[in-house]
Amino acid sequence: MNRHSFDKTQEVRIKVLQGMSLIIALVALVVAYVNIIISKVYILGAIEVLLAVFCFYTYYKTCISASKVWHRWAVAYAYFFVVFLAVYILKTDEGITHWICTFPILAYLLFGKKHGFISSFCLLFASVIPLYSFLSLGGANSLHLIVNLGLSYMTIWTVSHIYEAMRYSNQETILNLALRDPLTKAFNRRALQSRFSKQTIIDEPLCIALIDIDFFKKVNDKYGHDAGDAVLTQLTELFVEKFKEDNVFRMGGEEFVVVINTDLQAAYDLINCLIKTVESHHFTYEKNSLKITISIGLEELVTDSFVDLSKILKAADGYLYIAKDNGRNCAVCSINNSMLGN
Repeated sequence: MNRHSFDKTQEVRIKVLQGMSLIIALVALVVAYVNIIISKVYILGAIEVLLAVFCFYTYYKTCISASKVWHRWAVAYAYFFVVFLAVYILKTDEGITHWICTFPILAYLLFGKKHGFISSFCLLFASVIPLYSFLSLGGANSLHLIVNLGLSYMTIWTVSHIYEAMRYSNQETILNLALRDPLTKAFNRRALQSRFSKQTIIDEPLCIALIDIDFFKKVNDKYGHDAGDAVLTQLTELFVEKFKEDNVFRMGGEEFVVVINTDLQAAYDLINCLIKTVESHHFTYEKNSLKITISIGLEELVTDSFVDLSKILKAADGYLYIAKDNGRNCAVCSINNSMLGN
């Protein structure tokens, strides 16, 4: 299931990249001015000017919604490289080492938990090179600086990792609440609408099967609503086994939609096999064995055109009513509709 329209993580990361690019560009220009005009460190100043130019370019790309994933990596690691270089050249004179502690925060905000962890680890390891040069200065102060910097880095890294892990877990929980049916765990109507938005173009054969359980009210009346819930859950498992989880949607009540990735004739054959499977299946609740049947309306989506989901569902619903009028426990589509006298 494509959950992109509900997952705003990438949008947040682009906003972070936008703000980060602007801030780094402005800071790099100020520091470059100090290094070139005041400190006479021309090489470092020139590199910082190049960093500022690239960050302004990335900022512009984010403003016009044209940024790429590599922009994120390039800005972050260019920033990291310049900080390392400044630490190596300026030593502890200007307090540049404090900027190293910003690495884990930026890495997790831009790359997420997995790549944030890897980047933070690699950057900590890389920090050893410039920081090791401090020990050559001698004295306890250099050692104290390295110890305190290392502890600060590890603390910020840990907090960043925990925060991102909890954010990701909460996001998954929210997405599941938004896109899944709480009883059957199948995707819901909102998820189906997200999959087939008005911007979706079908470029391969695809069919929509609208499925309804026959006389489901009798199950609830005879065995209770808990038994009905058990039937719905077990039926969903059958659908998922046949058509995969991403293609099964509960629309509400005893009505389901199954997306079938094939042409109408093949889909019709698959649906008839499903009807026989459900008819012969023994659904269980406590010590009771329940038998049910299903009726199905099947509609094919037109390839190379925009999807009008409401129109497709309306057509499938029409076929479903015909199936119920013709004795239920069957499927109807354009293939056999004329044979039924409709």
